[in-house]
Amino acid sequence: MIEYEIGYLLSPLVAEEEVPAVLERGIRSLLGQREAEVAGEGSPKLIKLAYPIRLAQAAGQGGAITSAYFGWISFRLDQSKVVDLTTELKKVPELVRFLLIQTPARAAAPEVVPVDPSSTSDPIPVEPNTSTEAIDREIEGLLTPLTS
Repeated sequence: MIEYEIGYLLSPLVAEEEVPAVLERGIRSLLGQREAEVAGEGSPKLIKLAYPIRLAQAAGQGGAITSAYFGWISFRLDQSKVVDLTTELKKVPELVRFLLIQTPARAAAPEVVPVDPSSTSDPIPVEPNTSTEAIDREIEGLLTPLTS
């Protein structure tokens, strides 16, 4: 199974109390029919859109909208079922738009290897009376071959 996420916009013409039922009937049931494992969800919230979206006349809604219910669902699904899911989502009349993406695989936590204190090397000794001028001369000596 592969991890996916769907971000969606539901029509603002859906009454607020009907949003959960539309979500259940329109998206969750389609995921359930395809045996998707839901991992997380963001409840739909009415938002103002950045630009108007023209609705299809076939949906019986016509005109343009300037707000919509935005939500998302994260889930795992067999890759072979994604095309069918997309086809069926396009048939949900209340679904204004959706974006279905494959989420990147989460990297496993790096393995922590304990350090054996006896295997660490001794620190580099520092000469106690090293002057700033001596350090500057040493740096200049190191840089001279690079600048020539």
